[in-house]
Amino acid sequence: MNILNISMACRGGGAEKIAWDLFRGLEAEGHLVRLGVGFKNSDAPHVFEIKRNPWLKFWEQRRERWLEEGLPVLPRVAHWLAQIGDVRNCTSQWFGREPMHYPGCANLVEQSGIDPQVVHFHNLHGGYFDLRALQELSGKKTVFVTLHDMWMLTGHCAHAFGCTKWQDGCAKCGSIGIYPSIKRDKASRNWKRKREIYRKSKLHLATPCAWLMDHAKSSILMEGVVSYRVIPNGVNTNIFKPMDVAAARKILNIPENVALLLFCGKYTKSNPWKDYAVLYRAMMCLKNKYGGQALLVCLGEGGKPEQIGNIGIRHCDFENDPAKVALFYQAADVYLHPAKADTFPTTVIEAQACGVPVIGSAVGGIPEQIADGETGFIMRSGDSDAWAEKIAWLLDHVEERKKMGALAAKRAASMYSLSRMTNSYIDWYNDALAGAA
Repeated sequence: MNILNISMACRGGGAEKIAWDLFRGLEAEGHLVRLGVGFKNSDAPHVFEIKRNPWLKFWEQRRERWLEEGLPVLPRVAHWLAQIGDVRNCTSQWFGREPMHYPGCANLVEQSGIDPQVVHFHNLHGGYFDLRALQELSGKKTVFVTLHDMWMLTGHCAHAFGCTKWQDGCAKCGSIGIYPSIKRDKASRNWKRKREIYRKSKLHLATPCAWLMDHAKSSILMEGVVSYRVIPNGVNTNIFKPMDVAAARKILNIPENVALLLFCGKYTKSNPWKDYAVLYRAMMCLKNKYGGQALLVCLGEGGKPEQIGNIGIRHCDFENDPAKVALFYQAADVYLHPAKADTFPTTVIEAQACGVPVIGSAVGGIPEQIADGETGFIMRSGDSDAWAEKIAWLLDHVEERKKMGALAAKRAASMYSLSRMTNSYIDWYNDALAGAA
């Protein structure tokens, strides 16, 4: 089968990682696959960057390089210079409209170098995709879309935080600053524009969890959907698997005599979807509830180490190498996932696959990932004292913690493996193509 996948980038967290893993999984199954990305941040074969404005590309690359080098002013200058060469999208953004002028999306098939039977889209926001391309492409090819957040359902935001205006027009948006932000309230206009695109499209819709599918069923997107399925995201269980804790800690240079708590994600402290504030407050409470030494490692954003009584906090940069990330899970006693909004976080699955019990917020699809009281605990958002209670209980009850971790690994291997996800999509591709034949 010939398959074209489209994603924002080759490597990254969340949606980009799932798209990448699916791309590699399909290749491993013997299919001819290409991955088209808005921003190519890898030299991997069979990946192409969707054509875009050369001026814009040059200054965006400069901006990324200067950010990595820690230069204070130049990244902002590069951003301004990039906008000079992207007048149409900048004008749209200035007036509150979502940018869609990306001409390179008009000939994705030609750029791929193959004749795909299936075109599979992942996150389409992030400044690289013209949503109007769905209409024409789905008239010629069998098109799949996997939702990783709510953006395709709303007038601009990736998560609605409890707002229900996306169900009937996004009128009078009071949250234009939520990513992807708009400068003026044209959310209703954006919503109507998306609706017209969907009405003229034919899409096979996937979500990783029932929570997001329920939202999709109540949205404008369903006007363009011809079939839908819930397919949980998967992880490579050949990499994310249990390992001797002492061996993992030796590699990471983490002492064996401290309780290790772990939190992973891109920008663990500044990510608007995560809730580092409640985690920090939970550490303040934990110092009075747990008598031993503990270390919280936040993997995803560098920073200075901190100490709260008997609780140390270490901030580590984001890590792209799955094998290195797996070591942190394998060394951990408990994985923590505080979130204000989330869909189906891959980190929760990775932790469980490594045999680590998880404490996570009761938002989005997280309650579907954790068997409450069996593989971890589901917590009410914002209640830092309750978080500290559960953390202390797991650290104090070693045998119960180990049993929960073992069950978590077994459950992840059976429900959330990469091979299961890949084959679920292949089966659906075949069903859709047979129906279209």
